[in-house]
Amino acid sequence: MPQYVATRCRGFTLVELAITLVVMAILLAVLAPRLFDTSQFATRGFADRLIANLRFARELAIAQRAPVYVRLSASQVQFCLDSACTQAATGADGTTPFVMAIPDGLTLATTSNFSFDGLGATSLGSTLSVSLVGDQVVLITVEADTGYVH
Repeated sequence: MPQYVATRCRGFTLVELAITLVVMAILLAVLAPRLFDTSQFATRGFADRLIANLRFARELAIAQRAPVYVRLSASQVQFCLDSACTQAATGADGTTPFVMAIPDGLTLATTSNFSFDGLGATSLGSTLSVSLVGDQVVLITVEADTGYVH
């Protein structure tokens, strides 16, 4: 007949479990606000969309061999086919007029009007730096001679 030897199963003590829960609570209290704050992502996301649309406006000017006018204001960014902005440009997604509203909480610190010519260069005499201010400051640069946006 087999004999069974009684073995003692060991687990965690109450003190070890309590310390683990306290450490996890402290980590959660410190990291949760950073994980759930999406405003920095919103600022960077809008800046990336603005860069992409400025590059599209430049490519549109090159493809049409005609100027595309850009109006940067405090409330919106508008792309037009004439200097008076009576003829709106069509956006990359097919929408007309090609207008980007500035989201709440963000500010364009630089307002300017310029155009991309048929070769992709800008009408600016010097490089334009556009500051997008939100929870962080994002600098967007438009080179004068080449129209390169970065």
